[in-house]
Amino acid sequence: MKSNTLFRIVFLGAMLFVVRVSVRGQATFLSAYDANSLSSVNTSLLTISPTTLSGFSYVATTGPSAEHSFTVSGSSLTDNVVLTPPADYEISKGTGAAFADTNPITLTQSGGIVPVTTIYSRLKQGLAAGNYNENITVSTVGASTGIVACSGTVIPNPAVTLTDITNPSLITVQGSPVSQTLNVSGVNLNVDLGLAITGVDASLFSLSQYVIAQTSGNVPNTIVTITYSPTLPGTNTAILTMSSTGAAAVIRTLNGVASIATDINIPKTLLALSVENGNVLFNAISGETVEIFNSIGQKLFQKLAVDGINTISITDHGVLLVKVGSRVGKVIL
Repeated sequence: MKSNTLFRIVFLGAMLFVVRVSVRGQATFLSAYDANSLSSVNTSLLTISPTTLSGFSYVATTGPSAEHSFTVSGSSLTDNVVLTPPADYEISKGTGAAFADTNPITLTQSGGIVPVTTIYSRLKQGLAAGNYNENITVSTVGASTGIVACSGTVIPNPAVTLTDITNPSLITVQGSPVSQTLNVSGVNLNVDLGLAITGVDASLFSLSQYVIAQTSGNVPNTIVTITYSPTLPGTNTAILTMSSTGAAAVIRTLNGVASIATDINIPKTLLALSVENGNVLFNAISGETVEIFNSIGQKLFQKLAVDGINTISITDHGVLLVKVGSRVGKVIL
């Protein structure tokens, strides 16, 4: 019976190759030998594409990264192909929901062949922030070990920082605004830092700025002024929230206390006063309003002044604040 297959011996340098050639001219490599010693030479062939994968990344405390893939095939094999991932990467023959971390992956050869097979890789979850440059190895008997170089990054968590750790407290009298400052900063931010005041009494509090722009993910230490502007006496609260997408929000309670406006704490022109026989004496113009307060701000007396020397009899003792028009003075009875 006539054969449709021819065998050829080909010499290339110091190598001798045995090749099978079909009648149609298709050549298949069979084996190779050292031409000097006629000893067999290993000729298993691995094909990997691509051999570099990059762009694996996620934000710390999340993960794993998105998958990247490469293909592996082999010919003239005498053994299976084994893929071994490095410490911080995972590999799988499945993708998406079918991704199953497998270490190692074994590709079984049949007739010396491993067909083109797609392998998926990803950066493991739960890694510390930093760069991860590691190699997946691809090996089989009789072939040089191949590698797939993987490069990835775990990005530090975005964070908003408030240097002042206590809840701000602002104390004043009604109708007299008071301010306090905070030191705010941020790192690894994806968007600008936003500040907001909420709550029933939010309208009584205001901020010097409500958005602080980030540059390359960072907000340098920035002073923000909180102003409390009460219109009535009492206690007021509101919630200050500082946030940026992906970062844990920083929240503080704003406390405001407003007392009754008595003008005790407002600077006035000095009023000349004297005390005689338990009476308070001062000079005034007719029609000026005379008010006398005790040391805790309670009004004890009010009347209109007369021209010249006014004499006011007060039964209370201690420190008294006397207000005549826009002038203020203090006496002790």
